[in-house]
Amino acid sequence: PGAVIADKTGDIGFVVGDAGIIDMPNGKRYLAAIFVKRPYNDPIVRDFVRRISRIVYNYLDQPAAKASN
Repeated sequence: PGAVIADKTGDIGFVVGDAGIIDMPNGKRYLAAIFVKRPYNDPIVRDFVRRISRIVYNYLDQPAAKASN
């Protein structure tokens, strides 16, 4: 919630792709591109792409670690 996402998905049978710019509510911005080769029209790959996206987002949503002197 609160993220602004501009993305473009693609599907050519053997490959699924998603690329986007993600502006997070915490002020961070990142670019993502995921391309996955798959068995022809296998729908499970879309769930895989969503899970990878969620892992990256959750990682970047962590507070920055403070450097110790």
